[in-house]
Amino acid sequence: MGSRFEFRLLGPLEIVRDGELVPLGSPKLRVLLASLLVDANRVVPMDVIVDRLWGDSASGRARDTVQTYMQRLRQSLGAPEIISTRSDGYLIEAAGDTLDLRRFDRLAKHGKSLLDEGYADEASRVLSAALDLWRGEPLAGIPSEALHRDLVPALVEHRLATLENRIEADAMRGLHGALVGELLALTRQHPLRERLWGQLMLAHYHSDQQAEALRTYRTVHALLSRELGVDPSIRLQQLHHQILMADPVLTAVSTQAPAAASPRLVPRQLPAHTPHFVGRDQELRLLSKLAHDSPTVTISAIVGTAGVGKTTLAVHWSHQVADRFPDGQLYVNLHGFDPSSEPMAPSDAIRGFLSALDVPPDRIPASLDAQAALYRSLLVGRKMLVLLDNARDSDQVRPLLPGTSSCHVMITSRNRLTSLVAHEGARSVSLDTPDFDEARALVAEHLGHDRVAAEPAAVDDLITSCARLPLALAIMSARAADNPGLPLRKLADDLGDDTTSLDALDTGDSVTSVRGVFWWSYRHLGEQAARMFRLLGVHPGPDISWRASASLAGLPFDETRALLSELTRAHLLTEHRPGRFAFHDLLRVYAVEQAGEEEREQALRRLFDHYTRSAVATSVALQPLRDGITLDEPVSGVEPEQPSDHAEAWEWLETEEAVLSAVTVLARDNGFHVPAWQLPWALAMYLGRSSRWQEFAERQHAALESARTLGDLDAQARIHHMIGHAHSEMREFDEAEHHLLAAMELYRKLGDGPGEARAHRGLGLLFDLLSRWDEALVHGRAAVALFEASGHLAGQASALNAVGFYLDRLGQHQEAVGHCEHALVLHRQLDDRQGEAYTLDSIGVIRHHLGEHHKAIDAYQRSAALLDELGDRFEQAATLDRLGDAHLATGEVAAAHRAWQRAVSLFDDLRHPDADAVRQKLAGGQCASAQA
Repeated sequence: MGSRFEFRLLGPLEIVRDGELVPLGSPKLRVLLASLLVDANRVVPMDVIVDRLWGDSASGRARDTVQTYMQRLRQSLGAPEIISTRSDGYLIEAAGDTLDLRRFDRLAKHGKSLLDEGYADEASRVLSAALDLWRGEPLAGIPSEALHRDLVPALVEHRLATLENRIEADAMRGLHGALVGELLALTRQHPLRERLWGQLMLAHYHSDQQAEALRTYRTVHALLSRELGVDPSIRLQQLHHQILMADPVLTAVSTQAPAAASPRLVPRQLPAHTPHFVGRDQELRLLSKLAHDSPTVTISAIVGTAGVGKTTLAVHWSHQVADRFPDGQLYVNLHGFDPSSEPMAPSDAIRGFLSALDVPPDRIPASLDAQAALYRSLLVGRKMLVLLDNARDSDQVRPLLPGTSSCHVMITSRNRLTSLVAHEGARSVSLDTPDFDEARALVAEHLGHDRVAAEPAAVDDLITSCARLPLALAIMSARAADNPGLPLRKLADDLGDDTTSLDALDTGDSVTSVRGVFWWSYRHLGEQAARMFRLLGVHPGPDISWRASASLAGLPFDETRALLSELTRAHLLTEHRPGRFAFHDLLRVYAVEQAGEEEREQALRRLFDHYTRSAVATSVALQPLRDGITLDEPVSGVEPEQPSDHAEAWEWLETEEAVLSAVTVLARDNGFHVPAWQLPWALAMYLGRSSRWQEFAERQHAALESARTLGDLDAQARIHHMIGHAHSEMREFDEAEHHLLAAMELYRKLGDGPGEARAHRGLGLLFDLLSRWDEALVHGRAAVALFEASGHLAGQASALNAVGFYLDRLGQHQEAVGHCEHALVLHRQLDDRQGEAYTLDSIGVIRHHLGEHHKAIDAYQRSAALLDELGDRFEQAATLDRLGDAHLATGEVAAAHRAWQRAVSLFDDLRHPDADAVRQKLAGGQCASAQA
């Protein structure tokens, strides 16, 4: 078996053979070996070796001397076979990671790749491992001017860049305070490296030292001016401005360090493009010409009539150029001309974009201006495409425009967006109907070239009847494709007979025959499919599931599936995601027109009943013993969703949230005020678990208006309570207290003891957040008494747990344990596993404070196991966080790490900001100090 070698160049030259250092003798042998190792596994020419050994002072016998040295070097190594003689030089074999130079390069590149993808923890570990290979100045003690001149500067630069990358990874992990000292030393050693100065500025800023961050900028500004006669780079100047203005993006980005298993999100939101796209070559070339780099963001706007193919063109072009935007593509349908709903508010669109850019919900500012500032800041330096589809006007899109030339914005609209062209420099592309050749090619794409060629005159008549409008052509072609044996002449005559008597769609367009195309396709539907089409027009969108479609129509699931398939084949409906269907807005207009008033009224009742019952069922699945609300009698034909567990309920709410919002507005606008307050009630748990308190409060305020319209005091009391809770979470304590006291007064007026107790419990939470635990305890005890008097065991158990928590805060740990143990008995009596889990968590906290850490660990572990069974990921993550603290207190560092890693993973799945605090525990000095 051959010897095992390790070759070390990143410091004094060292050779290790089978674990022992190899003595190398004379300096010339060291130069010779270093000359071979820096080019390991490659032939090093004799001339290069001579230059590295002697430089300009080489004698005429230098080559002979090299051969002598080589014999001695092979003897010193004890393994002559690893150095081979080639025609004009020598080669040394250094397999795998035996050469520290190669290992460093591999680790540095891998770490940089991890950093670019957002794996901050793993990147820091890998980059630190690379840097640990350095033992000092590379090739130290090697007397070769050529080696030090040609190789060492590049190696030193590589190390410094790797060090800067490792610092960036640690900054992403939130270790700002720990980096300040290191960066102070590094900027003294390398005063002209602006990246280090920028990192120091950020480390100061994120350590709540804004003044130090600004002073650092002044220092580097003066230094560069004095030493080089230049100003800091544009990037450093921009950072200075952001710090000076306390730009919210600095805070948002600093608190979004991805977990080791969570790469930085690159949004890919473009819709799928149609397989039947043809023509538009001139427009595609023009769009590509307009999308060039410029000092400001480039904006292209495709404008044209409804159904002309604006979205199709925009999506097709966007897919063609997507690789030019490696940082992602954002897409939103702004519903500017949706007949069933208002245009999307810019704040809602920005919230969606910020969510796609991985900003946690509770870090999204409340005001539109602050949201837009954060959005623009996040896009600085990113090459992204932003597609704003179906815009109403310039005011709707203006807040959605990035502020960087690296991004391109594509807008589609029926309006000309003149203001955007004049003030933001948008370039407008007017899209007209395709010419006859392109229209014929589109029909051929659907029907096949042979069928089109067989009846050219009929095809031309069909195109004329469709006014060359792509949407109408697609619908007509779909109908023809479904009837392959029917002559196209028959279809053309059939279509032409009925269009002249129909009015134009009320869209401000001059296309008078489109309605006829819709009517022609509609009349060929089966009776039930035509009814389904009409009823789908009642739904507000943005899309609908097949199960909701069944309730809307009052039909069995299997029959509904068949009808939706028929509508999809006719291009009257689009299945844009598996099991979810959407209308083109022109078709929605037409569908709404076909529905009679009584049919529409009945459909609305089924629609509201379906979503209200489904949403309430998911709320119960999320919190089984939550005090419910009284629903009206079920509407015949409605089959609401019935989620089987916590996870299924959460997934349904995530999918349907936008629909539920639209349905709530539709209910309020049509005078259905019961679902208009009950739907926000059902959504409250979901929004609260997502920490979206601003949206929570906005929706509940709207619900309160509906409850007041109804004169429903019970609903008003419930909503006041929820609004108070939201304002407590937003730390708006005066507003919170106002609503909680209003809820309490209404509950008292109603004689609702459990309701009054809930209001007391809400006030207890409020005073807990204010650290006024004596007052919190008073309200907690009042809640216990009221629940007990009402025989409300679930409420009593929950209130007892809260009282135990407040007592613990006041230092009365033994009494606190007693209250929580009593709560635990009641929860188990009720088989309330969620309440049991929460109470076990409280007991863990109290035992921890009593110093009974092993009992705390036991309580936390049982709590976490129950929460895992229930699928309650947020509370499970919070309990695992505390479990890690308890393990650390007993010196079980590895167990603490495991608990925290699981907590971070769960928080990251929820995109919850609490992940950052746990990540700092993993990365900080807590475990190190415990081990010491």
